Amino acid sequence: MDRGQDAHLRWPADRRVRRPTRLDDLEVHPALAAGSDDGLGGLPAYVRREFDERLDAMVAAASDGPSGIAMLVGDSSTGTARACWEAMKNLPDGWRLWHPMEPNRALL
Repeated sequence: MDRGQDAHLRWPADRRVRRPTRLDDLEVHPALAAGSDDGLGGLPAYVRREFDERLDAMVAAASDGPSGIAMLVGDSSTGTARACWEAMKNLPDGWRLWHPMEPNRALL
């Protein structure tokens, strides 16, 4: 059993990431429309940035076998979670994501 399969078995609370349909899979929240007070706006079209090519390359490499870690850092509402959400749409069917909702869960 390879390390990826072993890790998969240890984290049963993971979620499938192919064609994600729930925005909260990665805590992506809808965009707020100017002048809107309901906070229920949909996702705007995604605008790719310089780092998206590197992120896509990491996702492609992971689907071929080698794993890696990408850390996107930015203030709230700058699109870091959305960038990850968009990149993971390219994973083959059956892939899963372990996303610790609290920082201390990443230490397990």
